[in-house]
Amino acid sequence: MDCHSNHSVFLRSTGALACWCDAGSKLTLQRFDPEVDYSRDVVFGPVFGAIRRKLRADQMPFPRQCQDCMVLACGAPFDGGWEERKEISVFQVESSIACILECPGCMTLADRRKTYGRPWHLEVEIFEKYLSDFRNDGVTIRTIDFQGHGEPLLNRDIWTMVRLAKSYFPQTTVSICTAAHGSYAPDQVLSGIDRMLFSIDGIDQASFEPNRVRGNFAKAYGYMKDFCLGARAEGRQIETVWKYILFDCNNRPEQLLRAQEMALEAGVGELHFVNTQLGLKSSRIYGLEDIPRLPGLPEDALKITVSGYLSNFHDVMHSVDKARFALMEAQVGEAVAHLSFAANMIRRRFECVEPGDSLPVDYEVLIHEVLDLCDDPLVGPGPREAIRGGFHLVLGKLTLDMAEAKERIVAWKAEETERLLDRLARESGQDRMVFARQLAGAGGAPAPDPADRLERGAQQLRRQARDIHRLASLLEQKPWLTPPAPAPDTVAGLGSGLSSGPGSGRTPGLGSEGTPEGTPAPDAAAPPRGLAHALKRRAGSRVLRVLRKAAGAR
Repeated sequence: MDCHSNHSVFLRSTGALACWCDAGSKLTLQRFDPEVDYSRDVVFGPVFGAIRRKLRADQMPFPRQCQDCMVLACGAPFDGGWEERKEISVFQVESSIACILECPGCMTLADRRKTYGRPWHLEVEIFEKYLSDFRNDGVTIRTIDFQGHGEPLLNRDIWTMVRLAKSYFPQTTVSICTAAHGSYAPDQVLSGIDRMLFSIDGIDQASFEPNRVRGNFAKAYGYMKDFCLGARAEGRQIETVWKYILFDCNNRPEQLLRAQEMALEAGVGELHFVNTQLGLKSSRIYGLEDIPRLPGLPEDALKITVSGYLSNFHDVMHSVDKARFALMEAQVGEAVAHLSFAANMIRRRFECVEPGDSLPVDYEVLIHEVLDLCDDPLVGPGPREAIRGGFHLVLGKLTLDMAEAKERIVAWKAEETERLLDRLARESGQDRMVFARQLAGAGGAPAPDPADRLERGAQQLRRQARDIHRLASLLEQKPWLTPPAPAPDTVAGLGSGLSSGPGSGRTPGLGSEGTPEGTPAPDAAAPPRGLAHALKRRAGSRVLRVLRKAAGAR
């Protein structure tokens, strides 16, 4: 499991460090204290260290916040390299919490006043304290990005902060993301700014104002144009980006074509379209191939890109798998946290669903699986109802039944098993059939298929989950690279299909002590928590000793 808080830092306008700019934005990790070293004591010290230990252990650092956070990457492996290198990917700086707009997907003015109050703006001295601590500790920062829940340009010291950032970290990219309601001055393009993003969602007041409430399109576009042309006049190589969030009010083909014309007129280098699930509704998700292009527009005249701020399907799917695994171990709190994460990500993804809308079939499959796992007796009535309640907008749109959904997951797991077998064969140099035969031997005699279609699918899923778990564990440990270690000649519990030694031609490692990601067989040992720790927790176990011995014998 990984997260932005492993590799990036979010500085609020109060001077405090927050978890990140999503569900964790109200979670304060460290209040400002001039006596604290924010590199040694916080970011590369105990505060962020505790977060990294949880992520490395495949656990949510703050379950209440994490289960509703889109930057939690449940399906990603933890990357410890950031801490080892003392490197920060993004130092996000909220220079101001104040804003003149009332965008539907953002913090309300009332919430700003209630939660934060004054001071509205980050003080230069506080910002410089962070820069100084990071530089003195030899930290590398890839990007210093001025944005947050307020408008950066409302802090009158913003350009002083940009200059400070470049003076402390000359090789770092410094960027600002603005709603562009400022006034241009030539010293802005001379400040050292590397990248300027202008958040303008529309081509006129009518298409712009539904999202940028209380905004003025002419003012925003005028500032963007003045800045881009000013940078060009001063000979500054500043990356300028028109950030255009797509909604039903601004995403018609003729509007997207007009935006390209206006981007060329303003001298913008890149027109960046963004899919989002925040704020207003967008009825479709755009890929680059869906954006119409101006006839005759040269590729180098205007760069057009597309991205999305959307719940990640694969993270949701991995969270469902982890919930199933936790229920097998009777880890109820962990299971509920993962089920809640999956339900919350699906809810956020389809918050703007309307009566005539349909759901992607793959999401229907995940919804059914979450509902099925919620029916486990270990899940209490309170969490069960809360999780089910998150689906109230979409339950009436399900076209698959639960048995069909289960069969689709079985098919996904079969594909995943094939991919793992191929990867094991590549990395070990063994024939993939060696591993396939070992899986068949390690699984024992299969239980007869139940007559009930739903239970039959569930049983298949458990068998596949066991195979996936064992293969993933092998990829984690790479026993073919492990040096020899003393071990007994024979080990109880390993099937005859797993014998190995000189000339055997077999790669060991799929013994009957391996445990599944689904429900275990009656005689199986209780499975460990998470795929990444399946063999680590058994570092001195009989299985791992056999793996090491066999690897040495080869």
